[in-house]
Amino acid sequence: MSASADQLMRDLGQSIALGDALVFNEQRCSRLMVDTHLAIDFEHVADEELLQIYSVLGEPPAQGREQFYRELLTANLFGNATQGATLSFDPVFNQVLLTRTVELENATSPSFLKIVEAFVNGVEYWKTYIADFAPDESESSGGANAANPKAERAPIATTSLAEHMMMRV
Repeated sequence: MSASADQLMRDLGQSIALGDALVFNEQRCSRLMVDTHLAIDFEHVADEELLQIYSVLGEPPAQGREQFYRELLTANLFGNATQGATLSFDPVFNQVLLTRTVELENATSPSFLKIVEAFVNGVEYWKTYIADFAPDESESSGGANAANPKAERAPIATTSLAEHMMMRV
């Protein structure tokens, strides 16, 4: 049996010791702040019974954009390096986002908690990646072979939301 978007948010709030504080506003949006530096946004699309989860990761770099976007597209391949979410670019605000759509038809509170935990882990990983991105010298000097990004980066850490300190709405 599926849960409503409101029930999923209430249960998520209870699971991470926020009580009933995690609720939708009039626009059917809600924000979870994790460790005071990660904003995880939720938007209920009632017409389609979807819950959109998204987070702004940062701006793309000024240098090495081809390599940067290639690495993000590679990470999207089958969701392997994004834990099922999608890396995307918002051209209006010049921002890279991580997004995930949850269909409410089959959603349960335990599965939703796992999705949110994986999403938070992905946001932490990709925010750091974007902040620390430096193009390969061979790429910026016209070389065709960029280094394999998977060989240089540690895998996404998986921790539960309960392990994060200071979560608030």
